[in-house]
Amino acid sequence: MGKSNPVWLGAAVFLICLAGAWLSLRGVRPYPLTDFDQIFYISIAWQWLEFGVFGNGIFGGDPGSLLPPPPGMFLGPLYPAIVAAGMWLDAPFREAAACVVAGLGSAEPANCARISGPMRLFHAAFLAAGLSFLFLASQRLTGRLWAALLSVLMAVPALLVYRRLFGYVMTESLGFMLFGGVAWGVVMVMQRGRVGMALGCGLLLGLLVLVRPSHIILVPCLMVLFAATGLRAGVRRAILPACLLLGYLAVTLPWAARNAVQVGHFGLSQGYGAAVLMERVTYNRMTGREWALGWIYDLPDFGDALARRLAGDAAIARLDWARAGSLYDQGTQRRAEAFGDYRGMLPSTGEMLREMAADPLWHGMVTLSFIWRGFWVGQYWMFGVLLALPLAMGAMRRSISPGAVLAYAALPILMLVAHAGASINQVRYNLALIYPGGLVLAFAAMGLAQGLDRFRSRQRAGRS
Repeated sequence: MGKSNPVWLGAAVFLICLAGAWLSLRGVRPYPLTDFDQIFYISIAWQWLEFGVFGNGIFGGDPGSLLPPPPGMFLGPLYPAIVAAGMWLDAPFREAAACVVAGLGSAEPANCARISGPMRLFHAAFLAAGLSFLFLASQRLTGRLWAALLSVLMAVPALLVYRRLFGYVMTESLGFMLFGGVAWGVVMVMQRGRVGMALGCGLLLGLLVLVRPSHIILVPCLMVLFAATGLRAGVRRAILPACLLLGYLAVTLPWAARNAVQVGHFGLSQGYGAAVLMERVTYNRMTGREWALGWIYDLPDFGDALARRLAGDAAIARLDWARAGSLYDQGTQRRAEAFGDYRGMLPSTGEMLREMAADPLWHGMVTLSFIWRGFWVGQYWMFGVLLALPLAMGAMRRSISPGAVLAYAALPILMLVAHAGASINQVRYNLALIYPGGLVLAFAAMGLAQGLDRFRSRQRAGRS
């Protein structure tokens, strides 16, 4: 097939993956809508649909009130809009959301229906689109249709590990899809250098930032990358970074302008960064022994049991997220207290940054351990990727575009480091590592096939 990416092939991959994802998610039992971070998005979406006001949900004063909330900008609008669409399409989901929001102000949570309407179908579509982006990028980078299909097939087991996660009303599947679109756009720009592709990449990046503000760090990084790509391709394509920025601003600037008018703050978010950093800086209080044990504790699946066996239960007590008094519990309590004092002004990100800067060396040490924590996407699946990497290296160097391969892998690694420095870096924040992981496994298969071909050639030469 060469470098071509026929539309029908991408569409076929999407439809097959959509059917598989939908069947998989249908089997996940329903969860209470108050579990984990679901209530962030549900409360904002319900208020938006009910009152026509995009507020701050549970982070905006009295979320259980039946009065219209003040305008807010704690979260970006994209995922709450999708949740609101789900409520609009499915009346039982809207009623369940109303029940949950009404119960937020009471001491005992209401016994609400466990209904998420069409959200699982939406999530299945997002996951299928993400795998389609992986297919398109892999075909461009490997030049082999079978290798592109193999990269998708190899990514599926990693996603299946998070089947339950995708049953929640949370952003993981949407973020996965948009990151895959941005990464595919980067590959296309580096290979073909067209301004329209740079513009499209910027549009997708803007949407991604409206879902996960941390990805804003990709804007200057990709501008530099596109500038280097454009200079190599000629003066006419030196406008690639400007096209990327134009696409990004076309998505984000209207939201920032709305915030300036309605909230009085020109920006994409207010309070979100402080909320995330409050949890992160709490971990800077860990002891040296806890830091050392964390490298064992954060190994996938078996790490916590191994650390407990080696050091005892008391030594790892503050690393256990589920325990009262743990470092995670301290961070969430601090966040709850700060936002409980909400009086029209959300906590400042600058205050958290100053606390981080008080001991930059230790913050950097903890960040290293958090890179390790967030790396193990797919649990044992990532061990397979690491084992396959030496076999894949040769095929990567001989690929169509080694620089594009490197950029494709570097983007999620950059976000892994950023999340480790600014958040508690749960593995679910780094699902984008599945993209280079699937590509590595495909290149490893290519390397194995090339090695077998050379072996057979030597055998034939020896017999002749």
